[in-house]
Amino acid sequence: MSSDPHGDQAVYLIKKKLINFIPRGSVRYGTDKHGNFTAIQLVKASDLSKPVQNREPVGIQRFYDRDIKGRGDNKDFTWGSKKGGACHLLGEIDKDYAGLLPVCEGYADGVVAYYRKQVPVIVALDAGNLNAIAQEAKAQFLKSQVLVICDNDAHKYKKGVDNGGVLKGVEAATKSGGKYVIPDFSGYEPSGEPKDLWDLWQLGGDKAVDDLLDSPQDAPSNWHEFRLNYIGLKSFWKEVDRVVKFRYRLGNPQKAVKAVLEFSKAHLKKLGLSQQELVDYVCQR
Repeated sequence: MSSDPHGDQAVYLIKKKLINFIPRGSVRYGTDKHGNFTAIQLVKASDLSKPVQNREPVGIQRFYDRDIKGRGDNKDFTWGSKKGGACHLLGEIDKDYAGLLPVCEGYADGVVAYYRKQVPVIVALDAGNLNAIAQEAKAQFLKSQVLVICDNDAHKYKKGVDNGGVLKGVEAATKSGGKYVIPDFSGYEPSGEPKDLWDLWQLGGDKAVDDLLDSPQDAPSNWHEFRLNYIGLKSFWKEVDRVVKFRYRLGNPQKAVKAVLEFSKAHLKKLGLSQQELVDYVCQR
């Protein structure tokens, strides 16, 4: 791998329109059996407050100029990479850092945030890693203001699946004592299924990104109630079962239906359910 691209090795960054916004010297380029790629180094999140030379590398993530055959995406981790607790840092940071500290899922989102805010940005690699990375960031940089940039998987929610990007992101913000932002695409007419900060940048430009990042939200005071707004139908029925079982354990079976209706009334329409469907379900438990 080299620090300068040859031929089409920078195609990923060019297609994403990020080539002019990445920190100098932060990526490597190469070619292998899957094609031309751009690569970023992953380090242990617990090492971020250490000098650069003392941070332990734990792998590499590669972004190819085309989808990898048989996989349906263009991303790959080097063999042996330890993704759990690993991250990529855009920009530089030291142990006394006390400014805004964005944490996001994907690399493209991170570059957009870095470009617009000009502060260090931590890329957690995926939603499952956000919680650990955000908490680690706050533990190492106590004076920083952690900002979790959520993905908005609304397209999955419409299919009955949890909006995992929001749920994982807001949970990470809550547990790290930070704030969060959620991209909103309601004012656009996209051709695909936008979900993240990079998509918002493509649709709304710099201003849309600036408006979002400059309007962070505090972590919800009632996580359980907040969560109900983003769970899909399958998870919703699990919540109904939980409420019913709780009421029965308290010796109040007659109150089970009332309790379920009370906790779920705000979510029936969103989930496409009628009150009668809910009552019928509870009565069959």
